[in-house]
Amino acid sequence: MILVTGGTGYIGSHTVVEMLAANLEPLILDNFSNSSPRVVDSIEHIAGKVSGKEPDSYSSHTRTIR
Repeated sequence: MILVTGGTGYIGSHTVVEMLAANLEPLILDNFSNSSPRVVDSIEHIAGKVSGKEPDSYSSHTRTIR
């Protein structure tokens, strides 16, 4: 399994689709600050057509505590 941070952004989502097409197992971690959870649905739709696989995804917010 390969962690893809920011996996619902423009570059991350395209990377995830290509990883699935290459039979890799991406794990999406994103806080959706510059994207939407709906992107995961789009990735699953596109990747399902290309590879028949869907990525695992999790939402997370990380921050620096001072």
